[in-house]
Amino acid sequence: MGNSRLPRSNCIDWLAKGPFAAHIDAYKQYLVERGYAANTLSNCMRSVAHFAQWARGRRLRVQHMDESVVVEFLDTHLPGCRCTGSICRHRASLSAALGHLLVVLRTRGVVAPPKVDLTPVEGELQRYDTYMDHVRGLAPKTRSIALRIVRRLL
Repeated sequence: MGNSRLPRSNCIDWLAKGPFAAHIDAYKQYLVERGYAANTLSNCMRSVAHFAQWARGRRLRVQHMDESVVVEFLDTHLPGCRCTGSICRHRASLSAALGHLLVVLRTRGVVAPPKVDLTPVEGELQRYDTYMDHVRGLAPKTRSIALRIVRRLL
């Protein structure tokens, strides 16, 4: 990673002392492997430093990071941000950089996979499966066959 510019020292301090310290090298490697330019890498690092500063101040744990925490940062902190130093305040850049951060954290098993909202059909099938299991006491194979049939009807 010799050709990538590093962000200014206060940014590096926030990264080194912040909640993402153990994952910054993996994050940089992720960006380099995808061919991001040195300037983009620097902007991403400043974005993560800004988020790290905010997260540290709120005493948020890395394990609890997800899209909702990023949205809270972007929607509540960013509009009135008075953070000092060489940080990124551009919403689109922050959103992109933090999206990449979540990918890295999930790949490393630190953050849980994103919650997938069930479609109404999937929700109904799940409730029906629970009913067949707990109320009717049906075997898994029988339930699987019944669910396949009901799925086609819905």
